[in-house]
Amino acid sequence: MIYKNLTQQQYIELEGINQSALQNLYRGTKYFDYKINNNIPTKEMIFGTQVDEYVLTPKFFKEKYFILAEKIDKRTKEGKKKSEELEETLKNECKTLITQDELDILKNVHASLMSHKWSAKFLRKFQPQICYDFSVEDEKENWCIDCKCRIDGLIETKKEPIIFDLKTTSDATFDGFTKKIFTYGYHIQAAFYLDGYYKNTGKHAKYYIIAIENKEPFQVAVYELSEDNGLINIGRTEYLNLIRKYRDMVFNKEQNDLNNNKILKIEVPKWYSNKIYSNSFIY
Repeated sequence: MIYKNLTQQQYIELEGINQSALQNLYRGTKYFDYKINNNIPTKEMIFGTQVDEYVLTPKFFKEKYFILAEKIDKRTKEGKKKSEELEETLKNECKTLITQDELDILKNVHASLMSHKWSAKFLRKFQPQICYDFSVEDEKENWCIDCKCRIDGLIETKKEPIIFDLKTTSDATFDGFTKKIFTYGYHIQAAFYLDGYYKNTGKHAKYYIIAIENKEPFQVAVYELSEDNGLINIGRTEYLNLIRKYRDMVFNKEQNDLNNNKILKIEVPKWYSNKIYSNSFIY
Protein backbone atom coordinates (compact mmCIF):
# COMPACT_ATOMS: atom_id res chain seq x y z
CA MET A 1 0.00 0.00 0.00
CA ILE A 2 1.10 3.57 -0.67
CA TYR A 3 0.80 6.30 1.98
CA LYS A 4 1.26 10.02 1.45
CA ASN A 5 1.50 12.91 3.93
CA LEU A 6 2.13 10.69 6.96
CA THR A 7 3.76 12.23 10.02
CA GLN A 8 6.86 10.55 11.43
CA GLN A 9 4.75 9.13 14.28
CA GLN A 10 2.16 7.73 11.86
CA TYR A 11 4.94 6.08 9.87
CA ILE A 12 6.42 4.57 13.03
CA GLU A 13 3.01 3.11 13.88
CA LEU A 14 2.69 1.36 10.51
CA GLU A 15 3.07 -2.41 10.69
CA GLY A 16 6.37 -3.78 9.40
CA ILE A 17 10.09 -3.47 9.89
CA ASN A 18 12.24 -0.86 8.15
CA GLN A 19 15.76 -1.19 6.78
CA SER A 20 17.48 0.83 9.51
CA ALA A 21 16.05 -1.48 12.19
CA LEU A 22 17.12 -4.51 10.15
CA GLN A 23 20.69 -3.22 9.96
CA ASN A 24 20.84 -3.12 13.76
CA LEU A 25 20.91 -6.94 13.56
CA TYR A 26 24.48 -6.69 12.27
CA ARG A 27 25.40 -5.99 15.89
CA GLY A 28 23.37 -8.86 17.32
CA THR A 29 19.85 -9.40 18.59
CA LYS A 30 20.67 -7.84 21.97
CA TYR A 31 21.60 -4.57 20.25
CA PHE A 32 18.51 -4.83 18.02
CA ASP A 33 16.23 -5.14 21.07
CA TYR A 34 18.01 -2.29 22.84
CA LYS A 35 17.64 0.13 19.91
CA ILE A 36 13.87 -0.40 19.70
CA ASN A 37 13.34 1.61 22.88
CA ASN A 38 16.63 3.52 23.08
CA ASN A 39 17.10 5.09 19.67
CA ILE A 40 18.47 8.44 20.90
CA PRO A 41 19.46 10.68 17.97
CA THR A 42 22.96 12.17 17.80
CA LYS A 43 23.67 15.84 17.00
CA GLU A 44 24.41 14.85 13.42
CA MET A 45 21.15 12.90 13.15
CA ILE A 46 19.13 15.83 14.50
CA PHE A 47 20.76 18.16 11.98
CA GLY A 48 20.06 15.67 9.18
CA THR A 49 16.40 15.51 10.21
CA GLN A 50 16.15 19.31 10.25
CA VAL A 51 17.68 19.49 6.77
CA ASP A 52 15.18 16.90 5.50
CA GLU A 53 12.25 18.79 7.02
CA TYR A 54 13.38 22.22 5.83
CA VAL A 55 14.23 21.12 2.28
CA LEU A 56 11.69 18.36 1.61
CA THR A 57 8.66 19.39 3.66
CA PRO A 58 8.88 23.17 4.31
CA LYS A 59 5.19 23.42 5.29
CA PHE A 60 5.65 20.78 7.98
CA PHE A 61 8.86 22.52 9.11
CA LYS A 62 6.94 25.76 9.76
CA GLU A 63 4.30 23.86 11.73
CA LYS A 64 6.83 21.95 13.84
CA TYR A 65 9.37 24.61 14.81
CA PHE A 66 9.24 27.80 16.82
CA ILE A 67 11.98 30.18 15.70
CA LEU A 68 13.74 32.05 18.48
CA ALA A 69 14.68 35.34 16.82
CA GLU A 70 16.88 36.63 19.66
CA LYS A 71 18.87 35.03 22.46
CA ILE A 72 17.41 35.04 25.95
CA ASP A 73 19.67 35.93 28.86
CA LYS A 74 18.42 33.70 31.66
CA ARG A 75 20.68 35.48 34.16
CA THR A 76 18.35 38.49 34.23
CA LYS A 77 14.90 38.71 35.74
CA GLU A 78 13.42 39.67 32.40
CA GLY A 79 15.28 36.83 30.69
CA LYS A 80 13.98 34.26 33.16
CA LYS A 81 10.43 35.48 32.58
CA LYS A 82 10.84 35.28 28.79
CA SER A 83 12.30 31.79 29.12
CA GLU A 84 9.33 30.59 31.18
CA GLU A 85 6.88 32.12 28.71
CA LEU A 86 8.74 30.45 25.85
CA GLU A 87 8.58 27.04 27.51
CA GLU A 88 4.84 27.50 28.01
CA THR A 89 4.38 28.48 24.36
CA LEU A 90 6.33 25.46 23.15
CA LYS A 91 4.28 23.18 25.37
CA ASN A 92 0.90 24.65 24.38
CA GLU A 93 1.65 24.75 20.66
CA CYS A 94 3.55 21.40 20.64
CA LYS A 95 6.50 23.00 18.88
CA THR A 96 10.24 22.40 18.85
CA LEU A 97 12.63 25.28 19.42
CA ILE A 98 15.12 26.33 16.78
CA THR A 99 17.31 29.42 16.97
CA GLN A 100 17.70 32.02 14.25
CA ASP A 101 21.35 31.00 13.85
CA GLU A 102 20.31 27.37 13.27
CA LEU A 103 17.68 28.50 10.77
CA ASP A 104 20.27 30.57 8.90
CA ILE A 105 22.44 27.46 8.54
CA LEU A 106 19.48 25.54 7.07
CA LYS A 107 18.89 28.40 4.62
CA ASN A 108 22.53 28.19 3.53
CA VAL A 109 22.22 24.41 3.12
CA HIS A 110 19.14 24.88 0.95
CA ALA A 111 20.87 27.57 -1.13
CA SER A 112 23.82 25.25 -1.72
CA LEU A 113 21.51 22.42 -2.80
CA MET A 114 19.71 24.72 -5.23
CA SER A 115 22.97 25.98 -6.72
CA HIS A 116 23.99 22.46 -7.76
CA LYS A 117 22.77 21.50 -11.24
CA TRP A 118 21.43 18.03 -10.45
CA SER A 119 20.22 18.42 -6.87
CA ALA A 120 18.34 21.56 -7.95
CA LYS A 121 16.73 19.64 -10.79
CA PHE A 122 15.60 16.87 -8.42
CA LEU A 123 14.33 19.28 -5.78
CA ARG A 124 12.28 21.52 -8.07
CA LYS A 125 9.52 19.02 -8.70
CA PHE A 126 9.13 15.89 -6.60
CA GLN A 127 6.75 14.07 -4.28
CA PRO A 128 8.17 14.09 -0.73
CA GLN A 129 8.38 11.28 1.80
CA ILE A 130 6.04 8.68 0.36
CA CYS A 131 5.64 5.54 2.45
CA TYR A 132 5.21 1.99 1.19
CA ASP A 133 4.47 -1.26 2.96
CA PHE A 134 5.26 -4.61 1.37
CA SER A 135 6.04 -8.21 2.24
CA VAL A 136 9.10 -10.37 1.83
CA GLU A 137 8.20 -14.04 1.74
CA ASP A 138 9.60 -17.47 1.11
CA GLU A 139 6.94 -19.87 -0.20
CA LYS A 140 9.19 -22.93 0.18
CA GLU A 141 9.88 -22.24 3.85
CA ASN A 142 6.38 -20.81 4.35
CA TRP A 143 7.17 -17.51 6.04
CA CYS A 144 6.35 -13.85 5.39
CA ILE A 145 7.77 -10.68 6.93
CA ASP A 146 5.98 -7.32 6.71
CA CYS A 147 8.25 -4.41 5.74
CA LYS A 148 7.91 -0.66 5.28
CA CYS A 149 9.93 2.19 3.85
CA ARG A 150 9.74 5.96 3.56
CA ILE A 151 11.51 7.53 0.59
CA ASP A 152 12.69 11.13 0.65
CA GLY A 153 11.66 12.00 -2.90
CA LEU A 154 9.96 10.50 -5.94
CA ILE A 155 10.05 11.98 -9.43
CA GLU A 156 7.72 10.47 -12.03
CA THR A 157 9.29 10.65 -15.49
CA LYS A 158 8.32 9.42 -18.96
CA LYS A 159 11.08 6.82 -18.74
CA GLU A 160 12.11 5.35 -15.38
CA PRO A 161 10.87 6.98 -12.17
CA ILE A 162 13.55 8.46 -9.92
CA ILE A 163 13.85 7.84 -6.20
CA PHE A 164 16.30 10.04 -4.32
CA ASP A 165 17.53 10.23 -0.76
CA LEU A 166 18.96 13.37 0.85
CA LYS A 167 21.97 12.67 3.08
CA THR A 168 24.02 15.01 5.25
CA THR A 169 27.61 13.88 5.57
CA SER A 170 31.03 14.93 6.81
CA ASP A 171 32.57 14.02 3.44
CA ALA A 172 30.74 14.18 0.10
CA THR A 173 33.83 13.48 -2.05
CA PHE A 174 33.67 10.42 -4.29
CA ASP A 175 36.11 8.32 -2.25
CA GLY A 176 34.87 9.58 1.11
CA PHE A 177 31.20 9.04 0.38
CA THR A 178 31.77 5.65 -1.25
CA LYS A 179 33.19 4.47 2.09
CA LYS A 180 30.16 5.88 3.88
CA ILE A 181 27.80 4.01 1.56
CA PHE A 182 29.21 0.72 2.77
CA THR A 183 29.76 1.85 6.37
CA TYR A 184 26.14 2.93 6.82
CA GLY A 185 24.53 0.47 4.42
CA TYR A 186 23.13 3.02 1.98
CA HIS A 187 23.24 0.34 -0.75
CA ILE A 188 21.05 -1.85 1.47
CA GLN A 189 18.64 1.03 1.93
CA ALA A 190 18.59 1.63 -1.83
CA ALA A 191 17.74 -1.99 -2.66
CA PHE A 192 15.09 -2.10 0.07
CA TYR A 193 13.42 1.10 -1.21
CA LEU A 194 13.57 0.08 -4.86
CA ASP A 195 11.98 -3.28 -4.08
CA GLY A 196 9.31 -1.68 -1.89
CA TYR A 197 8.49 0.73 -4.70
CA TYR A 198 8.40 -2.04 -7.32
CA LYS A 199 6.13 -4.27 -5.26
CA ASN A 200 3.63 -1.43 -4.89
CA THR A 201 3.75 -0.02 -8.43
CA GLY A 202 5.18 -2.71 -10.71
CA LYS A 203 7.75 -0.13 -11.91
CA HIS A 204 11.54 -0.22 -11.82
CA ALA A 205 13.10 3.05 -10.66
CA LYS A 206 16.53 4.65 -10.61
CA TYR A 207 18.08 5.53 -7.27
CA TYR A 208 20.20 8.58 -6.42
CA ILE A 209 21.69 10.06 -3.27
CA ILE A 210 22.03 13.81 -2.86
CA ALA A 211 24.94 14.17 -0.46
CA ILE A 212 25.53 17.52 1.24
CA GLU A 213 28.33 18.20 3.69
CA ASN A 214 27.23 19.28 7.15
CA LYS A 215 29.86 22.01 7.48
CA GLU A 216 30.44 25.16 5.46
CA PRO A 217 30.69 25.62 2.53
CA PHE A 218 28.06 22.82 2.39
CA GLN A 219 29.42 21.14 -0.73
CA VAL A 220 27.01 18.97 -2.72
CA ALA A 221 27.46 15.82 -4.79
CA VAL A 222 24.90 13.54 -6.43
CA TYR A 223 25.55 9.80 -6.79
CA GLU A 224 23.67 7.06 -8.61
CA LEU A 225 23.41 3.64 -6.97
CA SER A 226 22.85 1.38 -9.95
CA GLU A 227 21.62 -2.13 -10.74
CA ASP A 228 24.08 -2.22 -13.66
CA ASN A 229 27.27 -2.68 -11.63
CA GLY A 230 25.81 -5.11 -9.10
CA LEU A 231 25.71 -2.64 -6.19
CA ILE A 232 21.93 -2.81 -5.73
CA ASN A 233 22.00 -6.59 -6.00
CA ILE A 234 24.61 -6.74 -3.22
CA GLY A 235 22.36 -4.53 -1.09
CA ARG A 236 19.39 -6.79 -1.90
CA THR A 237 21.30 -9.90 -0.87
CA GLU A 238 22.29 -8.22 2.39
CA TYR A 239 18.81 -7.05 3.35
CA LEU A 240 17.31 -10.48 2.52
CA ASN A 241 19.93 -12.12 4.77
CA LEU A 242 19.00 -9.65 7.52
CA ILE A 243 15.32 -10.46 7.07
CA ARG A 244 16.14 -14.14 7.56
CA LYS A 245 17.97 -13.25 10.77
CA TYR A 246 14.94 -11.24 11.85
CA ARG A 247 12.67 -14.18 11.00
CA ASP A 248 14.82 -16.52 13.10
CA MET A 249 14.72 -14.07 15.99
CA VAL A 250 10.92 -13.60 15.85
CA PHE A 251 9.72 -17.10 14.97
CA ASN A 252 12.52 -19.36 16.21
CA LYS A 253 13.49 -17.16 19.20
CA GLU A 254 17.13 -17.30 18.15
CA GLN A 255 19.47 -14.93 19.98
CA ASN A 256 23.05 -14.02 19.14
CA ASP A 257 25.69 -11.71 20.54
CA LEU A 258 28.55 -9.96 18.79
CA ASN A 259 30.63 -12.46 16.79
CA ASN A 260 28.43 -15.27 18.20
CA ASN A 261 30.56 -15.21 21.35
CA LYS A 262 33.65 -16.36 19.45
CA ILE A 263 37.21 -15.07 19.78
CA LEU A 264 38.22 -13.68 16.39
CA LYS A 265 41.71 -12.89 15.15
CA ILE A 266 42.20 -9.36 13.77
CA GLU A 267 43.77 -9.35 10.30
CA VAL A 268 45.30 -6.37 8.51
CA PRO A 269 42.50 -5.07 6.24
CA LYS A 270 43.26 -4.78 2.53
CA TRP A 271 42.54 -1.04 2.43
CA TYR A 272 45.09 -0.41 5.20
CA SER A 273 47.77 -2.50 3.47
CA ASN A 274 47.21 -0.55 0.26
CA LYS A 275 47.48 2.71 2.17
CA ILE A 276 50.80 1.71 3.79
CA TYR A 277 52.45 0.34 0.66
CA SER A 278 51.28 3.17 -1.59
CA ASN A 279 53.04 5.63 0.75
CA SER A 280 56.22 3.57 1.13
CA PHE A 281 59.60 5.07 0.33
CA ILE A 282 61.86 3.37 -2.19
CA TYR A 283 65.51 3.32 -1.13
